Amino acid sequence: MKKILLIIAGCFISTISFGQNLNLNELVDLQDKNIAEVEEFLTSKGWEFIKAVEPKFQNKRDEKGRTYVTISDASLLFAFDKAQNSNSANAFINYFYRNDQDAQNRIEIQLTNKEKYTELLNEIHNKNAELKDERLVKVYQNANTTFKISTSKQQTNADSNLYSVFIMNNDLYSKE
Repeated sequence: MKKILLIIAGCFISTISFGQNLNLNELVDLQDKNIAEVEEFLTSKGWEFIKAVEPKFQNKRDEKGRTYVTISDASLLFAFDKAQNSNSANAFINYFYRNDQDAQNRIEIQLTNKEKYTELLNEIHNKNAELKDERLVKVYQNANTTFKISTSKQQTNADSNLYSVFIMNNDLYSKE
């Protein structure tokens, strides 16, 4: 009897915790937030901060020999429903940002739950996003936002898929 109650409680807690995951509008809105707002919002939704990556500066030369500096994006990594003593989780969010005034932030969510992936894909369709590219990485766009979607096999579990949704401003996508 105790085992049955534990199983039911586990399923209930799992359903509640996954239900706290984010919808597409919340993910798109993260692009307009600064790093403190992103951290506070995601933490309040049950996401765990994992690490920050600082931007990298590189000196490069153009074809005329002039030196210029490139800056890579910095990022914050969050996990949802992370397993203890493991690097696995039900979902990860990467928030890519730059401190430039005109920089635009990007969001990537990676998940293993097919139902949640399908829910996000349906929300993308509901935003009047048109399929622009049908290769291994599908690209959907609406008036303001580009969604790059891919599916791959997980490195740690070949029987399971990893779904990735990358969200960015259309202007930023055209610069890629």
